[in-house]
Amino acid sequence: MISSNLSTKQIQERLTLGFNTYPKEVQKAAKYLISNTFEIPLYSLRKISKMAQISPSTLVRLVKLLGFQRYDEFKNIYIEDAKKSTSHFTLKAQKIQQQKTDKSFESFEKFALQAMDCVLNDEVYDKIDPIIDHILNAKNIYISGMRGSFTLSFYLHFMLHMMLPNVKLIRDQEGMLLSEIAQMNSHDLVFVFGLSPLSQSSLFGINQIVKKNPKIVVLTNEIIANIVPDATQLISLGNHSQTFIPSFIPFVAFSELLVSRLIAKGDKRILNYIKNTETELSDVGMFVKPV
Repeated sequence: MISSNLSTKQIQERLTLGFNTYPKEVQKAAKYLISNTFEIPLYSLRKISKMAQISPSTLVRLVKLLGFQRYDEFKNIYIEDAKKSTSHFTLKAQKIQQQKTDKSFESFEKFALQAMDCVLNDEVYDKIDPIIDHILNAKNIYISGMRGSFTLSFYLHFMLHMMLPNVKLIRDQEGMLLSEIAQMNSHDLVFVFGLSPLSQSSLFGINQIVKKNPKIVVLTNEIIANIVPDATQLISLGNHSQTFIPSFIPFVAFSELLVSRLIAKGDKRILNYIKNTETELSDVGMFVKPV
């Protein structure tokens, strides 16, 4: 079989079957690709080599052992496969039902730890401070997430709105998206949550936002890097969910980490705004007073 005609599943099978025949350093590369397939369409050869702690030449050597002439040929198969991604709710439900009852908690615990590993690592940490600089310098901060991703966008908006006056949630209710982003420009910052399967409304929303030329931070578990090719920052938070829908765990953790870092790095303006917001909420009896 010509390598360019292989499916991602067949590549994974080749990686697994040939693993014991590879030199030690190539085994390290193979092990990383098997465990982090979602990164292959998202990142460059050098980026993945760095994350796997191997040399780029080792990764090239591996793909040649798989029958590819160039790394880009190998990567393109994963890009094309990711573009075909549709919903897999039934498949997810079937897999959950197939789990033995006495092993289901153990399986979920393992998954939850993997999900947190997608957030609690140096690669993500290195991206947070530049994002905070964009937050503090932005004229307006917009947060967008359609359908299943809306809960995540609402949660980040809920937290940021308590400490900054210029945070706006894009709701897209009753077809009002274009009105909501009408004043958006290059001085603004937009957070886009895009979880698989990416809906048609999400794709339309992203395309309309891109036309306004703001700075864009994409938080995703799927290949939408090609949809926002010039994203200011791409935060890939894993794609090995064993839950019915893509897990919110890494996205909630990232949002809380970002907000905590923003408070720590922010000035008195943020602290004063939080204090004023809290006072206003208390004055109108928003919270139940402890007995």
